[in-house]
Amino acid sequence: MANEKISDYTEALSVADDDLLEISVDLGGGSYETRKVKKSNLGGGDNFATADLTLTGNRTHDLDSNILKFDNGQVTIQGNGTTSATTALLVENSSGSDALIIRDDLKSAFRGVVDPAFTLTVRGEDSTSAFGGIKTENSSGTKTFSVDNEGTGYFNKNLYVNERTGINIVPNGTWSLNVKGFTSNIAEGAFNFVNSSNDLIMKGVNNGDVVVGGNFVAGQTGLPSARLHSKGSGSTNATTALLVENSSSTEALKVLDDLAIIMANLPTSSAGLATGQLWNNSGVVNIV
Repeated sequence: MANEKISDYTEALSVADDDLLEISVDLGGGSYETRKVKKSNLGGGDNFATADLTLTGNRTHDLDSNILKFDNGQVTIQGNGTTSATTALLVENSSGSDALIIRDDLKSAFRGVVDPAFTLTVRGEDSTSAFGGIKTENSSGTKTFSVDNEGTGYFNKNLYVNERTGINIVPNGTWSLNVKGFTSNIAEGAFNFVNSSNDLIMKGVNNGDVVVGGNFVAGQTGLPSARLHSKGSGSTNATTALLVENSSSTEALKVLDDLAIIMANLPTSSAGLATGQLWNNSGVVNIV
């Protein structure tokens, strides 16, 4: 009888706070005394489910490989301050390595140290392109965006920059901007710029051609006044506004900034020339 517990009984025991319960008090020497106490005097105290509690020290609760689940409600974690000196949430693996840190200054980090200059810091596993630091997917599990640990970003489709902010590209290495076409097929292009009505501004074809949909200006920031508008960088013969050469770099036409026009390699005979072609007849420009 002494080893029996109330929980061993199959029927529930309902006891009111003012009911009297008999208990045995050990008097020592093998003597016991039966006394009666009210259930309300036995205490029991509040618990996690019945009252707000305050921990009196650090506590560790071992789940023993079980799952702790909070259901049908809200879990709120409130920090102990508003600065970087305190942390509201810390998640670690079994080796004590930080997986997630949320500080009370609202700065967070995945797999690393919080950077005070950024709201969220994600630290990669290494510094190569073999692994990624960030990845987003759609509802079908298809990757939409990722950044590898070497710093390269990948967009699965289009990149839109809103509010007319543009894209600021900081030079790194040989090129500030490098656009590589998929193939060398001239039916496809490496880049294509259009306005809001999809009218062509400029496109680059994979064979190296550049097509401009409107007027082209070089050397000034204002609007061009012709289909091809070239403005020099000076007003003397020390600088050139326009230079036309063939593939062998033989000069066909040069316009200097002092307005001199030079055609140093005109043919000196009209023999075999096409109709309308210019030639140098002893210092006089003739037209065939």
